[in-house]
Amino acid sequence: MFKKIAVILLICFSFFCVRAQDKDVLAIYEDSLSILMYGVANAKTDNEKLNYNEKLCTLLEEALVQPKSYTYPFDSLKYMVRLVSPDNSFRIFTWYIRLRTGECEHFGFIQVFNEEKRKYSVIPLIDKTKDLQNLESTVYDNEHWFGALYYKIIVNKDGTKNSYTLLGWNGSDKYISRKIIEPIVFDEHRPKAYFGGNVFLKMRKNKRFILQYNPNAVTTLQYEEQAYPMNKQNLSPADRSKSKNSKTKSQNEVKMKKDKLIVFDYLVPEVPIFEGMYQHYVPSGQIDGFIYENGRWRLIQNIDARNPKKNKYHDEYVPLPPKNKQLYTPKDHKKAADSTAH
Repeated sequence: MFKKIAVILLICFSFFCVRAQDKDVLAIYEDSLSILMYGVANAKTDNEKLNYNEKLCTLLEEALVQPKSYTYPFDSLKYMVRLVSPDNSFRIFTWYIRLRTGECEHFGFIQVFNEEKRKYSVIPLIDKTKDLQNLESTVYDNEHWFGALYYKIIVNKDGTKNSYTLLGWNGSDKYISRKIIEPIVFDEHRPKAYFGGNVFLKMRKNKRFILQYNPNAVTTLQYEEQAYPMNKQNLSPADRSKSKNSKTKSQNEVKMKKDKLIVFDYLVPEVPIFEGMYQHYVPSGQIDGFIYENGRWRLIQNIDARNPKKNKYHDEYVPLPPKNKQLYTPKDHKKAADSTAH
């Protein structure tokens, strides 16, 4: 198989200059990337998978620095998740390889708008999960990445700037899966990204929030509108102050409030003696969540999550990317997108 695909790639690039006159350059890149992605997904050995993937990474990085590449969808790359931030300031490509040992290796690139250079830069993501320590309490950069397949970018307004939170899945190994909430920040002067930060209220040690659980358990972590009880435990400090000064008809009356939350399953060990052994952790039936207030995510417990939507990314197979939506370029970024890599 490897020889056949190599020959096809050679033919594609042999006619590159000729075809470039008849077909968009990015479409030619996409054709070759699709062939390599097919090789990654269908190779029989780990070495073949990794060889195809190495060529895939090289070619994708080359494609992403081409002019107008930011608005090109690459929608034929079926095993690669492509996300665009709601404000269109960056997008992320992530995918993974499941090895025969059961371990996952994650890969990715980010295209981000550089205000200083007025163009989009490409940031490679280097998975160093095996070497990382203190996963919940450390900020990592893109060269020391806690690998993840990202499926949601949340944007919040903090003063004059936007802040970004990622939801992702880490395959870890055949015994444990992880889902992750973490902020992402970009260096203003160079193509570099930082993952993690002090964004969780009353959880100062947490730079990211991680759910660790049995891979066979379908575990929810997603951003959606949900109702939650306005009891004392779930009120913000400002709301608590208001409630003390207000008179209610009944002390037992609990009002419900709807808002956008990151909702997730509260996980417990299947048997108490398995405490701390995350391969035995499963959803308890309780749904908790985080609400964004004043630049921080505040924990809310026991949400009244009725008919919560299950995450469409199941841990047992390679997830397909979300249905690609039409990309656009804001007015202030239009010129920069058209002149990428010039």
